[in-house]
Amino acid sequence: MKLVLILLSVMAISISAQQYNLAKWGMSQSQVKAIEDKELLNETPNLITYEGHAFGYPALINYNFEDNKLKMIYIGYVYSDEFQILFKDFLDVRDNLAFLYDEPTEQGGDWKNNELSDYPERYDEALHNGDVTFYSQWNIEGDIIALVIEGPYTPHTMTIYFGQEE
Repeated sequence: MKLVLILLSVMAISISAQQYNLAKWGMSQSQVKAIEDKELLNETPNLITYEGHAFGYPALINYNFEDNKLKMIYIGYVYSDEFQILFKDFLDVRDNLAFLYDEPTEQGGDWKNNELSDYPERYDEALHNGDVTFYSQWNIEGDIIALVIEGPYTPHTMTIYFGQEE
């Protein structure tokens, strides 16, 4: 089975969440490396990427830096072409985040084709077809956490962004 990761474009706002894995905004790359226990995959002057598990699923964890200060974290979930579990995984990760950060400030689906919108048992198919993007967002004291899943990519993409409101 071939696993690949496609990361979403960063949203217009700089997204955040103040404590993912003990990381705090403004930490240097060396400080983040000192607290991270996952496998280091890549390091550049503005990005450190780790492979491991996040919120119960295999993922790539990316720490973005500006002037050697932590500015954003995004977690990309790795999926193969098996789309039957996409929506369940989204709900599982959303529930894990809600346990930590309370219920989302906003959530929903952005439907491009409403044909399957009334059939939750077929949401995986809608994601696979690229008919919908589901999201949940938390606004917490100047920080933003956004969970997003969308298609029609193979593999499909589920990403959590942690950032600060600008």
